[in-house]
Amino acid sequence: MRNLSIVCDEPDRGSKKKRSSGRAIKLAIKRPTLDNPLLISGRASAGHLPFLDGLRGLAALYVAMGHAYQVYFMEVSRYTPVRFGALEFFGGGKQAVALFIVLSGFCLMMPVVKSEDVQLRGGAWRYIKRRAWRILPPYYAAMGISLAMIALLPAMQRTDGKFLNMAQPAFGADVILSHLFLVYNLHATWIYKINPPFWSVATEWQIYFLFPLILLPMWRRTGAIGAVAVGLAIGLAPHFLLYRTAFSISNAHPWFLGLFAMGMAAAGACFAPKRGWVLETLWKWAGTITIGFIAAAVLLGLLTTWHKDKQLPFDVLAGFAAMALLVWCEKSRRQRSGRGLLFGFLESTPVAFLGAISYSLYLMHVPILFVVHRWSEPWHTSPQAAIWIMYGIGMPVAVAACALFHYAFERPFVNAGRRVVARPAPVNFETALAKAA
Repeated sequence: MRNLSIVCDEPDRGSKKKRSSGRAIKLAIKRPTLDNPLLISGRASAGHLPFLDGLRGLAALYVAMGHAYQVYFMEVSRYTPVRFGALEFFGGGKQAVALFIVLSGFCLMMPVVKSEDVQLRGGAWRYIKRRAWRILPPYYAAMGISLAMIALLPAMQRTDGKFLNMAQPAFGADVILSHLFLVYNLHATWIYKINPPFWSVATEWQIYFLFPLILLPMWRRTGAIGAVAVGLAIGLAPHFLLYRTAFSISNAHPWFLGLFAMGMAAAGACFAPKRGWVLETLWKWAGTITIGFIAAAVLLGLLTTWHKDKQLPFDVLAGFAAMALLVWCEKSRRQRSGRGLLFGFLESTPVAFLGAISYSLYLMHVPILFVVHRWSEPWHTSPQAAIWIMYGIGMPVAVAACALFHYAFERPFVNAGRRVVARPAPVNFETALAKAA
């Protein structure tokens, strides 16, 4: 009955209400249709979609494997590193970050779009508290550990490489303060310090505030099109206005605000009680749209030579592809009741585990990979030996260490945060008595 309790907003009073409520619930359960946003399969009935964890875990693993290749390729000093064609596949790490942003918009919009008034549960303040409990404790823990590793490990202090050099100097007052207040992504000299993958954490944290301030009001007034258009416009404006100036913030990918809105649109297509023609089109043609945007990104990469330094078009294409992919996954889940090879893979134990630790894996994999690389340098007798060490030893060690980090610094705060934000709001007795009368 726990999963069904979310259907009823108030306790039943009287047998008639109880019987009618019970009949309504039974009818709802008997008729889970493709167009009905009622969730179908086991865990999903509580509002959780297990395939999202799988996508998140695979994206985090992809980013880590891409950085493993970067650490190898940018840090080798004994010989000219050899390019391994197959591993060039991991060069799209920032597009995997784009998937994270779309997933974030999807997950945060999902309960909002199901509500009658399209409002955040508990209001904006409780929403910010939930996000803070979820994001900040692991981030500050990772920041402290990264600084300690740089201070205490000689291998982290060497300056004969390239990749981790971006993280230094790490102990300037401006660097520390900008990281404490999560504004380091707004200046080129701060954005990659301490731990380079941190750059997107600040961007996502800032988007959390713009979600209730800008995107949700636009959604209520103009729907999904307005929210996505305004998100892209606000995100692209600083890129084009400040590009190639001392004030450029393009490295922060401000256009991710538009990608977050794309995730909102995907949630609307899947769960909104009423879809406009845009969301209806997205729902019906999700698979085709996904393939189309992926094909466009591949063609752009094959036909251009500037794409490695121009992330913007690839991020936008990745955002639209991820938006359609989420809708297609949810549509397929309802058609097959959560069965099939795709969902079997995404919801398998190893992939689900990666999803559970994905944030910790993203935060801490680079320092660990770098330590493994420097520790194993005496065995780097060839490029092949170096790359096998990075993937055969470095990646398993990174995943294991990040799992320990998750259980120590992420999971306890997630559970504590749920208890804090779940406390009932103070009761206004005058209002309650007036309603009772």
